[in-house]
Order: sequence, then structure tokens, then C-alpha cells
Amino acid sequence: MDGSVVFWFGLALLVFWALGAYNRMVSLRSQGLLAFGLLEGLFRQYIGLVTIHLPIEAGGPASTHEQSSELAQASEHFKAMLKKARNQPLDGVQVDALKQAYAALILIQRHLDAHAWDAGQGAVERWRIQCEQAQIQIELATADFNRQIEAYNEAISEFPAILLVWLIGFKPARCL
Repeated sequence: MDGSVVFWFGLALLVFWALGAYNRMVSLRSQGLLAFGLLEGLFRQYIGLVTIHLPIEAGGPASTHEQSSELAQASEHFKAMLKKARNQPLDGVQVDALKQAYAALILIQRHLDAHAWDAGQGAVERWRIQCEQAQIQIELATADFNRQIEAYNEAISEFPAILLVWLIGFKPARCL
């Protein structure tokens, strides 16, 4: 009789632990997905900023128009990578592709920024400030996303939770 009580008590303890560990992992995963959602919104604002509000004046240098076209292409590529990453925001391959596309977009935008001209109305300077502010917000949101992902990865790699992860199939996520 004492053996069966200990068995049932141990089984109940194991079930409650498994439920708690599962809930913790799901909660951390959800927080990572929410952080990606915020980051996605900021990325979309930045894309709109660099493509819609780009101050290209008529009669400007041809090289600037070519760079503007490169920026439009880079933003379209980034939009496509963002769309793919939205479907699997914790997948390492998608996150790496998104990171590379964002780096390319920033590089082209900064190159264009360095060669932009201003017709004395301050449009380019206002655009530069808006771009810098958007990039700062993205950096902060990226840091939050990375913190959430690190907490999730830590939770799924701890013993004995790793046994539950193996059974359920949770996979580690990659930081941005």
C-alpha cells in the first residue's frame, strides 16, 4: 500500500512539473513571438520611411537616382524576407536571411544618405533624423527580441526540461 501511494504521488508530481515546464516554455515562446511582432511593425515603418518619403529632387545627380533605385530594390527584398520571417519568426534560416536583408537595406540607405543633397529646405535633414530615430527604435526592439529568445533558449536547454523538449519538439530559436 505504501508503495502505491509513493508511486501515485511521484506520478502526480511529475505530471504537475511537466505541465508547469510546458507552460513556461510556451509562455517564453509567446513572448518571443510578441517581441517579433513589435519588431516587424517597426521594420514596416522603416521600409515606408526609406521608400515613400525619400527626398529625391528632380534634376539631381544621376548616381543618386541609381542609388534610390537600389534602395527600392533592397527594400523590396527586405519586405519579402520579412514576409517569410513572419511565418516562422523563430526559425534560424529565416532570421539570418532577414538580418542580411536588413543590413543591406541599412547600408544602401546610409550610402544614399551620405550622397544626398538638400535644396535648402531641410527635407533631407528631416529624412535623416527620421531614419536615425527609426533605426534606434529598431535596435531597442531587436535587443528586446534577442532577450526573449535567449530566455526561451535557456529554458528549453535546462535539465530536466530538455527531456520534455525532446518529447514535444520545441527547437531553439536564433537571435536577430
